[in-house]
Amino acid sequence: QRESARTATMAALGGELGFRPRLPTHVPRGYDVEGYYVFDHRCCEGKSAMIRYVDGLNSISLFEAVPATPGEPTPRRLPVEPVDPVSGLGWVAEQFGSSNVISVLDTNPQVVLVGDLSKAELLHMAESLR
Repeated sequence: QRESARTATMAALGGELGFRPRLPTHVPRGYDVEGYYVFDHRCCEGKSAMIRYVDGLNSISLFEAVPATPGEPTPRRLPVEPVDPVSGLGWVAEQFGSSNVISVLDTNPQVVLVGDLSKAELLHMAESLR
């Protein structure tokens, strides 16, 4: 099965996925929402909300998904670091080509941010999800 994304509205995302995707209150200067998508993927045996932000050159993709098995913890492939001492959230940072990938752990829905920005900027977005 190939990964694919199809255009949706914010309201349609919640209806199809069974949860209301959260939006960040902090988005880097110059970035605007380019679109909302339902993303079918192989890795989690399911669907996720994908919200894509663009600044005309670069992009940020925010993925939110409910685990295929409810209550299943997020797999920890790399050392976990604290996002914020107050929130207690953990995160995993990876490099994927020229992009940084931030996976926020133990949240429901699970959150992954991918972008051509610094880890600090992606973490700031993750911490601002409401």
